[in-house]
Amino acid sequence: MHLDSATIRNLELIQPSEANEPRSGQGRPTVLSVLDRTATAMGSRLLRDWLVRPLLDCGAIQARLDAVAELKDRIQQRVSLRTTLRDIQDIARLSSRVTLGVIGPRELLALKQLSKDSAKSYRRQPFFGRGRSRPTRHAFSAQQYSSTC
Repeated sequence: MHLDSATIRNLELIQPSEANEPRSGQGRPTVLSVLDRTATAMGSRLLRDWLVRPLLDCGAIQARLDAVAELKDRIQQRVSLRTTLRDIQDIARLSSRVTLGVIGPRELLALKQLSKDSAKSYRRQPFFGRGRSRPTRHAFSAQQYSSTC
């Protein structure tokens, strides 16, 4: 589903509706500020995308709800996953810097280390999803636009 900028603004998804007025929007909560308890910048951007592009497909919605419920129920694994994610560099930012050709030596080393660490973490982390060996992209995709329930 596509939400236009007026809808996003009126629902106060990302910023308070009166943020353009001096001092009026300070400290006012938005949907994003209330929900965002992510451990990384990547997670925060993903949550923002999910808010401004909500799912319509019932299967995708249910898969996302199942994934959230499972993470909620498995506290020890959730804590481990959050700890692992905190240590991972922002791969989206690093890859965009590579694409633009403005990446520095430290960032290249971080990207190298990220590829090593993420491969180890991927093998080490338990996978969620009742009966599935690996989580499906379908459960986490912000791009699923289908018919309504």
